[in-house]
Amino acid sequence: MRVASMHEWVQVGIRLIEEYGAELALRALLRTLKGDYLGAEQGSPFGYHYLNQAAVDAHAALRYGCAQILRRLAVEPNLLQRSISAMHADGTMDREDRIEMLRAELDASLMREVMIASPETWHELSEEAHHQIFGYLVKEIGPVGRFRLPPEQRFRIEWRIPGPWEA
Repeated sequence: MRVASMHEWVQVGIRLIEEYGAELALRALLRTLKGDYLGAEQGSPFGYHYLNQAAVDAHAALRYGCAQILRRLAVEPNLLQRSISAMHADGTMDREDRIEMLRAELDASLMREVMIASPETWHELSEEAHHQIFGYLVKEIGPVGRFRLPPEQRFRIEWRIPGPWEA
């Protein structure tokens, strides 16, 4: 989907006024500004809605976790392979999470992606591969600090294989 530039948007508005009159154009603009358009959340004033804080935290944790994964993959040889072994040996892992990870391992193309993961190839990997790698390396991640703190103070990561700084 292509987004119109401001100039194009104004030109369309001018044509709308010329063809249908100012009243219709202004009513259409008002409906859009109030959020009365296809895709607006029903019942939300002006189409706005409050973000689900848990979803925002989960997304921020995923982004921070991926950045830390890349940092570790760059300097720790065989980290991914050791983490895969640790995940398989983890007796405390949630049953549903384990089933999901093992089911994903049946996908040969996904596992080929996972096994070439490095900071250099990360941007070429699918979202599914990122999630699988995350599941192998990260046992748990969660917010421990306030929203406005930097990620390293806001989130705590429990790694399957502790980092050299934790030994």
